[in-house]
Amino acid sequence: MRRNTWAMVGGMLLVLTALAACSSSEDSTPANTGGAAGTGQGGTAGSGLGGTGGADATVGGSAGQGGTGNAAGAAGADATVDGPEDAANEPDVVQDTQPDVVDDPSLDAVSEDLPADASCVPLGGLGQVACTCNQLDDAEWTSSSPFWFEDHIDFGTAGWDPTQLTAGGKQILADGNLGGSSIESEITAFEMLARCDYATLIKSESKIEYQQDGGGKKTDILVSIDGHKVGVSVVRAYHYPPSNPYTEPEATTILTKKLEDIPLALANAVPADKWERSILAVIAWDQQYADTVQAAWNALDANLKSNVIVYVTVTDGNDTVLY
Repeated sequence: MRRNTWAMVGGMLLVLTALAACSSSEDSTPANTGGAAGTGQGGTAGSGLGGTGGADATVGGSAGQGGTGNAAGAAGADATVDGPEDAANEPDVVQDTQPDVVDDPSLDAVSEDLPADASCVPLGGLGQVACTCNQLDDAEWTSSSPFWFEDHIDFGTAGWDPTQLTAGGKQILADGNLGGSSIESEITAFEMLARCDYATLIKSESKIEYQQDGGGKKTDILVSIDGHKVGVSVVRAYHYPPSNPYTEPEATTILTKKLEDIPLALANAVPADKWERSILAVIAWDQQYADTVQAAWNALDANLKSNVIVYVTVTDGNDTVLY
């Protein structure tokens, strides 16, 4: 009886041992078997980005230890990518990689800080002008060096039409000059300064007052540019027949004469009409003439050039009235 009792007890112990072994085996099943709920190690439903999907779920599960994943039961492939990082910090939605357009007020200031010639346009009027708008600025006004500029005007087939002149050009025409046949070339010189550099007329040739009213050297136009009073002397680069090439000695002659007269005219002007800077406006028959004038200018003595600004205008089209 006792033996049977002990046998029964032994049998019960064997059953209990077997049950314990089965329970231990089930608890140690790795998470990578992946349940439908997609649980990872230590997580709740869907923890660790991806529960279903076998080995991939193992990576996702280990990344999400101790926390709930952002997407319950995410696919194994996602878990493989995101697993090495902290899945709890990943965004639910993939962000657009394109930058947003920002209304930055500082961008508006860029155009305001650009040089004036970047945004201005030459004024309309007689003929078609080709010039760098507002090219005369502080770089010239504050310098004691001479400068050279070259612009173009094409009168087309219509030619000279006084009704198309600026207000200043019409005033010069109405006032007339002190003689000769140069009124149209003087007006053209003013028109280019007015349309390209916004010059305004102060006085025409016949209105400028001099200390030696009956004699002495004189300038052709008194204008204002950027608030500076400027005396403009005009000369034509031309000979007949114009089809013959213009020569450097010819250009040197006209430049030298005008450059010598400019300081004498300034000294002759009454104090109220004295100017602070001089422009020598050259009206050139064509490009060959202008190139020859520039070659002559480059060869001149620096003392003769002083701080004079040479402003060459090449004329095209029906322009014979100027010459």
